[in-house]
Amino acid sequence: MGINVVDVIEYSPNVYDANVIAARLAQDRPDFLWDVSYLDDGVAIWNAILNRHVMLKAAIGTSSAFCMPEFSRRLGAGSVGVYAADKPDADISQAALSQSGRALLARAQAAYDGGTMDIPSVAGFVGGWTLFHDVLPNAGASISAESIRAAAVKVDVPVGDSINGGGVKFAGPGAPDEGQNVRAAAVVGQWQAVGVMKIVYPPTYAN
Repeated sequence: MGINVVDVIEYSPNVYDANVIAARLAQDRPDFLWDVSYLDDGVAIWNAILNRHVMLKAAIGTSSAFCMPEFSRRLGAGSVGVYAADKPDADISQAALSQSGRALLARAQAAYDGGTMDIPSVAGFVGGWTLFHDVLPNAGASISAESIRAAAVKVDVPVGDSINGGGVKFAGPGAPDEGQNVRAAAVVGQWQAVGVMKIVYPPTYAN
Protein backbone atom coordinates (compact mmCIF):
# COMPACT_ATOMS: atom_id res chain seq x y z
CA MET A 1 0.00 0.00 0.00
CA GLY A 2 3.01 2.26 -0.32
CA ILE A 3 3.70 2.37 3.42
CA ASN A 4 7.37 2.16 4.31
CA VAL A 5 7.68 0.00 7.43
CA VAL A 6 10.81 1.26 9.17
CA ASP A 7 10.78 -1.22 12.07
CA VAL A 8 8.83 -4.06 13.69
CA ILE A 9 9.43 -4.43 17.41
CA GLU A 10 8.31 -7.64 19.08
CA TYR A 11 8.42 -8.21 22.83
CA SER A 12 7.07 -10.49 25.51
CA PRO A 13 4.30 -8.79 27.54
CA ASN A 14 5.74 -10.50 30.62
CA VAL A 15 9.39 -9.52 30.12
CA TYR A 16 10.10 -6.18 28.47
CA ASP A 17 11.69 -2.78 29.07
CA ALA A 18 9.41 0.05 27.98
CA ASN A 19 12.28 2.53 27.99
CA VAL A 20 14.34 0.36 25.63
CA ILE A 21 11.38 0.14 23.26
CA ALA A 22 10.85 3.91 23.39
CA ALA A 23 14.55 4.51 22.74
CA ARG A 24 14.42 2.29 19.68
CA LEU A 25 11.36 4.16 18.42
CA ALA A 26 13.15 7.45 18.90
CA GLN A 27 16.07 6.13 16.85
CA ASP A 28 13.68 4.92 14.11
CA ARG A 29 12.05 8.37 13.85
CA PRO A 30 8.77 6.99 12.46
CA ASP A 31 5.86 9.14 11.34
CA PHE A 32 3.23 6.68 12.57
CA LEU A 33 3.17 4.02 15.26
CA TRP A 34 0.87 0.99 15.24
CA ASP A 35 0.88 -0.61 18.69
CA VAL A 36 -0.62 -4.01 19.53
CA SER A 37 -0.36 -4.33 23.31
CA TYR A 38 -2.16 -5.49 26.40
CA LEU A 39 -3.22 -2.87 28.93
CA ASP A 40 -0.26 -2.89 31.35
CA ASP A 41 2.47 -2.97 28.71
CA GLY A 42 0.55 -0.60 26.44
CA VAL A 43 0.33 2.02 29.19
CA ALA A 44 3.97 1.53 30.17
CA ILE A 45 5.22 1.84 26.60
CA TRP A 46 3.10 4.89 25.85
CA ASN A 47 4.31 6.56 29.07
CA ALA A 48 7.91 5.87 28.01
CA ILE A 49 7.23 7.33 24.56
CA LEU A 50 5.76 10.49 26.12
CA ASN A 51 8.62 10.83 28.62
CA ARG A 52 11.17 10.55 25.81
CA HIS A 53 9.21 13.09 23.72
CA VAL A 54 9.13 10.84 20.64
CA MET A 55 7.48 12.94 17.93
CA LEU A 56 4.81 11.13 15.92
CA LYS A 57 2.19 12.30 13.42
CA ALA A 58 -0.19 9.73 14.92
CA ALA A 59 -0.27 6.66 17.12
CA ILE A 60 -2.87 3.96 16.48
CA GLY A 61 -3.32 1.29 19.10
CA THR A 62 -5.36 -1.87 19.04
CA SER A 63 -5.87 -5.09 20.98
CA SER A 64 -6.72 -4.89 24.68
CA ALA A 65 -5.07 -1.61 25.57
CA PHE A 66 -5.76 1.58 23.71
CA CYS A 67 -9.51 1.22 23.31
CA MET A 68 -10.23 0.51 26.99
CA PRO A 69 -11.37 3.27 29.39
CA GLU A 70 -8.65 2.19 31.83
CA PHE A 71 -6.02 3.24 29.26
CA SER A 72 -7.22 6.84 29.38
CA ARG A 73 -7.74 6.80 33.15
CA ARG A 74 -4.17 5.68 33.78
CA LEU A 75 -2.56 8.06 31.30
CA GLY A 76 -4.77 11.08 31.85
CA ALA A 77 -3.92 13.89 29.45
CA GLY A 78 -1.27 11.64 27.90
CA SER A 79 -3.99 9.62 26.22
CA VAL A 80 -5.59 12.57 24.42
CA GLY A 81 -5.10 12.43 20.66
CA VAL A 82 -4.25 8.73 20.53
CA TYR A 83 -6.27 6.61 18.08
CA ALA A 84 -7.60 3.14 18.80
CA ALA A 85 -8.76 0.57 16.25
CA ASP A 86 -11.17 -2.03 17.54
CA LYS A 87 -14.72 -3.33 17.40
CA PRO A 88 -17.60 -0.89 18.04
CA ASP A 89 -19.38 -0.47 21.34
CA ALA A 90 -23.06 0.51 21.59
CA ASP A 91 -22.28 4.23 21.31
CA ILE A 92 -21.97 4.33 17.52
CA SER A 93 -23.84 6.62 15.18
CA GLN A 94 -27.33 5.40 14.40
CA ALA A 95 -26.46 6.01 10.75
CA ALA A 96 -24.40 2.80 10.83
CA LEU A 97 -27.50 0.75 11.68
CA SER A 98 -30.42 -0.37 9.57
CA GLN A 99 -33.93 -0.07 10.94
CA SER A 100 -33.83 -3.67 12.17
CA GLY A 101 -30.34 -3.10 13.59
CA ARG A 102 -31.57 -0.11 15.59
CA ALA A 103 -34.55 -2.09 16.88
CA LEU A 104 -32.34 -5.01 17.91
CA LEU A 105 -29.87 -2.67 19.65
CA ALA A 106 -32.73 -1.13 21.64
CA ARG A 107 -33.84 -4.61 22.71
CA ALA A 108 -30.30 -5.59 23.67
CA GLN A 109 -29.70 -2.42 25.69
CA ALA A 110 -33.05 -2.80 27.48
CA ALA A 111 -32.16 -6.37 28.47
CA TYR A 112 -28.53 -5.67 29.36
CA ASP A 113 -27.97 -5.57 33.11
CA GLY A 114 -24.61 -3.81 33.17
CA GLY A 115 -25.45 -0.29 32.05
CA THR A 116 -23.81 0.88 28.82
CA MET A 117 -22.83 -1.96 26.49
CA ASP A 118 -19.07 -1.76 26.03
CA ILE A 119 -16.97 -3.40 23.30
CA PRO A 120 -16.83 -6.91 24.83
CA SER A 121 -20.55 -6.96 25.62
CA VAL A 122 -21.53 -5.82 22.12
CA ALA A 123 -19.19 -8.35 20.49
CA GLY A 124 -20.51 -11.07 22.81
CA PHE A 125 -24.09 -10.20 21.96
CA VAL A 126 -23.43 -10.26 18.20
CA GLY A 127 -21.76 -13.67 18.46
CA GLY A 128 -24.42 -15.10 20.74
CA TRP A 129 -27.32 -13.70 18.72
CA THR A 130 -25.86 -15.08 15.51
CA LEU A 131 -25.40 -18.53 17.03
CA PHE A 132 -28.81 -18.81 18.69
CA HIS A 133 -30.87 -16.84 16.17
CA ASP A 134 -29.26 -17.59 12.80
CA VAL A 135 -27.21 -20.78 13.12
CA LEU A 136 -28.68 -23.31 15.56
CA PRO A 137 -32.30 -22.99 14.36
CA ASN A 138 -31.06 -23.97 10.89
CA ALA A 139 -28.67 -26.74 11.94
CA GLY A 140 -31.23 -29.51 11.67
CA ALA A 141 -32.82 -31.84 14.18
CA SER A 142 -29.57 -33.68 14.89
CA ILE A 143 -27.06 -31.07 16.05
CA SER A 144 -23.44 -31.84 15.22
CA ALA A 145 -20.27 -29.92 14.48
CA GLU A 146 -20.83 -30.47 10.77
CA SER A 147 -24.48 -29.36 10.82
CA ILE A 148 -23.51 -26.22 12.75
CA ARG A 149 -20.72 -25.48 10.26
CA ALA A 150 -23.06 -26.00 7.31
CA ALA A 151 -25.69 -23.71 8.85
CA ALA A 152 -23.12 -21.04 9.70
CA VAL A 153 -21.83 -20.89 6.11
CA LYS A 154 -25.39 -20.11 4.96
CA VAL A 155 -25.88 -17.18 7.38
CA ASP A 156 -26.48 -13.96 5.45
CA VAL A 157 -27.06 -10.97 7.75
CA PRO A 158 -26.83 -7.67 5.82
CA VAL A 159 -24.46 -4.92 6.92
CA GLY A 160 -26.23 -2.71 9.46
CA ASP A 161 -28.50 -5.43 10.84
CA SER A 162 -26.09 -6.44 13.64
CA ILE A 163 -26.09 -4.14 16.68
CA ASN A 164 -22.50 -3.11 15.97
CA GLY A 165 -23.31 -1.92 12.44
CA GLY A 166 -21.82 -4.95 10.76
CA GLY A 167 -23.40 -8.02 9.31
CA VAL A 168 -22.60 -11.73 9.16
CA LYS A 169 -21.34 -13.65 6.15
CA PHE A 170 -18.69 -16.31 6.64
CA ALA A 171 -16.18 -16.88 3.85
CA GLY A 172 -16.65 -20.34 2.38
CA PRO A 173 -14.21 -23.18 1.71
CA GLY A 174 -11.23 -22.23 -0.40
CA ALA A 175 -11.52 -18.49 0.24
CA PRO A 176 -8.35 -16.74 1.49
CA ASP A 177 -10.22 -15.76 4.66
CA GLU A 178 -12.14 -19.04 4.99
CA GLY A 179 -14.31 -19.15 8.09
CA GLN A 180 -13.98 -15.42 8.80
CA ASN A 181 -16.92 -13.05 8.97
CA VAL A 182 -16.31 -10.79 5.98
CA ARG A 183 -18.93 -8.31 7.24
CA ALA A 184 -17.42 -7.89 10.69
CA ALA A 185 -17.50 -4.31 11.98
CA ALA A 186 -14.38 -2.37 12.90
CA VAL A 187 -13.89 1.28 13.82
CA VAL A 188 -11.18 3.78 14.68
CA GLY A 189 -11.77 5.98 17.69
CA GLN A 190 -9.75 8.81 19.19
CA TRP A 191 -9.33 9.88 22.80
CA GLN A 192 -10.47 13.51 22.56
CA ALA A 193 -10.45 14.18 26.30
CA VAL A 194 -9.60 12.12 29.36
CA GLY A 195 -12.10 9.27 29.38
CA VAL A 196 -13.84 10.53 26.22
CA MET A 197 -13.39 8.50 23.05
CA LYS A 198 -15.17 9.43 19.83
CA ILE A 199 -15.46 7.27 16.73
CA VAL A 200 -13.85 9.02 13.76
CA TYR A 201 -13.82 6.28 11.11
CA PRO A 202 -15.63 4.95 9.07
CA PRO A 203 -17.72 8.10 8.51
CA THR A 204 -21.06 6.31 8.97
CA TYR A 205 -19.95 5.24 12.47
CA ALA A 206 -18.56 8.60 13.51
CA ASN A 207 -20.02 10.14 16.64
